[in-house]
Amino acid sequence: MTTSGKNAPSLAATMLGGLEYLARYPYGCTEQTMSAFLPDVVIWRTLKALGIRNPELERQLPDMVGKGLNRLYDFQRGDSGGWGWCQYGQSDLWMTSYVVFGLLTAREAGFAVNEDVLSRGLAALEQALALEKKDLEKKIYGLYVLSLGGQKEKVKAGLEPVLQKQGSLDPRENALVTLALNNIGEAELARRYLERLWGQAKITPSEIYWEGKTDEYFEASTETTALALTAVIKLTPADQRTPKIVRWLTRQRRFNHWHSTRDTALVLYALSDYLKLTREADADFTAAVLCNGEEIKTVRFDKDSLFAPEQEIRVNPGKIRTGKNSVGFTVYGRGMLYYTVELKQFLEEKGSPDAAPGSGITVKREYRKLISRRDNKSGTISLQPARFATTDFKNGDVVRVRLTVNSPRLYRHLVVEDFIPAGFEAFDRGRMELWEWNYWWVDRDVRDDRVTFYIETLPKGESVLEYEMRAGVPGTYRARAPLVEAMYQPDIAAHGVEQKVSVQ
Repeated sequence: MTTSGKNAPSLAATMLGGLEYLARYPYGCTEQTMSAFLPDVVIWRTLKALGIRNPELERQLPDMVGKGLNRLYDFQRGDSGGWGWCQYGQSDLWMTSYVVFGLLTAREAGFAVNEDVLSRGLAALEQALALEKKDLEKKIYGLYVLSLGGQKEKVKAGLEPVLQKQGSLDPRENALVTLALNNIGEAELARRYLERLWGQAKITPSEIYWEGKTDEYFEASTETTALALTAVIKLTPADQRTPKIVRWLTRQRRFNHWHSTRDTALVLYALSDYLKLTREADADFTAAVLCNGEEIKTVRFDKDSLFAPEQEIRVNPGKIRTGKNSVGFTVYGRGMLYYTVELKQFLEEKGSPDAAPGSGITVKREYRKLISRRDNKSGTISLQPARFATTDFKNGDVVRVRLTVNSPRLYRHLVVEDFIPAGFEAFDRGRMELWEWNYWWVDRDVRDDRVTFYIETLPKGESVLEYEMRAGVPGTYRARAPLVEAMYQPDIAAHGVEQKVSVQ
């Protein structure tokens, strides 16, 4: 069991933790690329707004933003001008809105944005909005993004049928309508919708948050509260209730991030607005960290700590006793301490279950040698999988890896990750054109140690994914268990069985 904590004098340092999480996130579809790109822009914008110099960030961020922009340009679909969840997926209203939002934010922050890409993206967004008839939340989000692009009359016309549903809008929709109305100059109407939003708030003595319906793209309460915070700051920056919203959001953090890449990015966006509002730049205090009443460390913070990484403090396991324990802080001086405490307990479990509890998903892996076979009719020779699976190979063998995923129901937005045993190398076809792509999954990423499949829709029943690899180095190797994980619902996950493979 380990206990540790992170401390900072400002939200700025906690934002850097989220930036690090997103930069190291192992997957790279459109949403993950966008969610890593947006905080880079936000932190750059915040540095400039507060007049803070940080040579390291000033050196790194423009390069990171440039790489993110190029990747987003690359993911734009040539047929529609929009974006899908992954580069080979169909264009999607929400994803197109999200990327256009990022491009507009980057341009506003002073970065050079490809205007042709942005123009085609805005046109795709308008077209997708005209076609969307069922999903009100996606439509409202698209109109909000369009309002940032200066399309006042189009947004006003698009909002007319939405405003007729005023009594049935959920908190997330009310927050987006509030922001869109404010952006097109309808300040009085925006304030009325903000009051409706406050009427939906969950208020405790120390915290305020908003609930919302969770879908396959996001965790409801975290993202809805982040949008509400943005609306409150934009319309009523002096509202004394705002710190309670921030307190709830920071308490939802899972060490250095929130539930997913998407809500982490959007929470950081909202917190940056709060940071600019409060201007937490004059911290000057010492914090004492206590475990069970005993002081174990003191840390010093001042204005130079604003964008410094959070200070991590690990509690000696010997200080943790059986039963109840307490971790506390005492602050001496001027400023506010932001902290995160994490307790980890490691339990030994026997066996290797095929699925995580409650998900119902299973994943099975098989290896089959590819053998040369002649077609007597055509005279052609092709590689075909052997009749039986095996884990014993010879140097130079080409192996087909088959992953069979069984699901009790339809799921959305998953990754299936298979780890390549040492001594083998997976084949990679490289970048394919849209017209070449004929797989049921929407992207595949081949790295030195793993192959990752991106699945936009996993149907009920059995689904098969395959790739090839070559045995290259003799030896006996461990093949880690394959994994299945829902990108935005971490509780939906499964893993297969670890295997041993040998190369003669």
